Amino acid sequence: MDNTAKVWQVENLDQLLERGCLWLKSYFVTHPEALQQLKVCQIEEGRR
Repeated sequence: MDNTAKVWQVENLDQLLERGCLWLKSYFVTHPEALQQLKVCQIEEGRR
């Protein structure tokens, strides 16, 4: 609302996508259909 933009430095696109999926993790618990539609977040935990 105050026109502020925040910038985070990330190593690469994969790291950014992983961070986004982690932010959505609790949402996916109650909305598993959203996880099914978002293929990028369907990576197995052991591969991260």
